[in-house]
Amino acid sequence: MKRSVNGWFATLTFEHQPVPLPANDLPCIDVGVTTFAKFTDGTEIPNPRIYQNSQAKLRRRKRRVARRKKGSPAETQGSQAGAKGSPAY
Repeated sequence: MKRSVNGWFATLTFEHQPVPLPANDLPCIDVGVTTFAKFTDGTEIPNPRIYQNSQAKLRRRKRRVARRKKGSPAETQGSQAGAKGSPAY
């Protein structure tokens, strides 16, 4: 047991012998960050990068709104469209 500024903490230690899993011939899927999925036969599905693509679209919309005259109806409509994620007209 240990007392800290934030409260009490307990530290536990134990010994463990890992047991290897049995080998099988079933296809496996590895889901990761750099590639969306990788199969045991070597085929890969690329990561769709949804967040980065949506950020690029939002950046373009905000630049388009920034060029409009401040306080105009077009600027108001464009800023609302950028917030919704729909195209500005």
